[in-house]
Amino acid sequence: MGFHTLQRETLEITAFSRARDDAEHFKAYYGPAIALRANAAKHGRAEELFEALDLFCDRWNLGTPDQGRFEKEYRCRRGGHGSSRWRSSCGWPT
Repeated sequence: MGFHTLQRETLEITAFSRARDDAEHFKAYYGPAIALRANAAKHGRAEELFEALDLFCDRWNLGTPDQGRFEKEYRCRRGGHGSSRWRSSCGWPT
C-alpha cells in the first residue's frame, strides 16, 4: 500500500480551565510523561519536572491564565489500493 497524501492539521485544545491543567492532564495520562515522572521522583527531581511542565504550558498557552488554549499540529497520511480502500494514519509530528 502506498500513501497518497500527507496533510497537516491543527487541533485547538480548550478543555482546560487553567493553562496549567494541561500539564496536570499530561502528567496523569500520557505514558512517557508518567514514566518520566516516576524516574524524576526516584532521583528526587519530581518538583523540578513539575515546575518545567508548568512553565512549558504557560509558554505555549494561547489563551489566558484562567482559560487555557493550545494548538497542536498533527499529520494524517492517507493511502490505499484504490479509492474504495483508503486507510488513515494520524499522529503528532515527531
